[in-house]
Amino acid sequence: MDSPLGAGDGARRALGHALRADGTAAAPTSSGALQVSLVAGRSSVTALSASTPLALLNPQNHGHGAWVYQSSHGGGWVGRDAVALEVQVDAGATLFLSSQAASKAYRGADSRFSLTGSVADGALVSWPEPVTCFRDAALLQTQRLALHPGASLLLVDALTAGRSARGERWAFSRYESRLHITVGDRPVLTDSVLLAPRHGPLAPRLACDATCLVVAVGPAFSGLASAEPGVSQWPWGWVLRCTAPSVESLQQHLRALLQRPVAHHLGDDPVSRRF
Repeated sequence: MDSPLGAGDGARRALGHALRADGTAAAPTSSGALQVSLVAGRSSVTALSASTPLALLNPQNHGHGAWVYQSSHGGGWVGRDAVALEVQVDAGATLFLSSQAASKAYRGADSRFSLTGSVADGALVSWPEPVTCFRDAALLQTQRLALHPGASLLLVDALTAGRSARGERWAFSRYESRLHITVGDRPVLTDSVLLAPRHGPLAPRLACDATCLVVAVGPAFSGLASAEPGVSQWPWGWVLRCTAPSVESLQQHLRALLQRPVAHHLGDDPVSRRF
């Protein structure tokens, strides 16, 4: 964990392992690498690289955590995009990782996104905007996060029904999400979601317009579990899965639950700048 990132090598390896539904390898169209270290008492981005269409933005803030936002020159995933990001958080450092806008998979896309992260004795808050898949789009999202036993993680993974106002409610062709978290050498959580109309039309079976998975690992956000009914608690942390009738109501619920503790931990409030 202490060695610097090597020009996105891990991200390219992650792309190489991304497979399509037919078993063929996804072309490595874009990769990024990011390292955050503690420098003079503040978390600083000490390595950063990205290839088009992926862009990584590192705005300044008044806290002690580093903020990085993922962006796309094309506005989202198109065609057979395969985007991979490797993140390393060094000892004592804190990273808030988000996205500049909703992560869109455009019509006809058959795309892949992978996040590979390692967190030493520090903290990672991964809270991107919700994923939105247009009609007939397919997206596979894979997240693999390896934590030091003293590290903390707060992960928010949200999905919308799509462009409901345009009659595209749950009209995508396939959405698959895979999450793997280890603490030390021990796997603590493997979560998989597959939504595909070949198993039956989605819209009649899903009354919600937004769904979300929230995962907390380690000491930094352990106290939040008592504030939310429906949380599943484990010795390593807690898990919450929730649905909402609209994207707006989901965002309001997440802000009520997470905004204040996230701002307290970072020393500044990135959430208030997003809404």
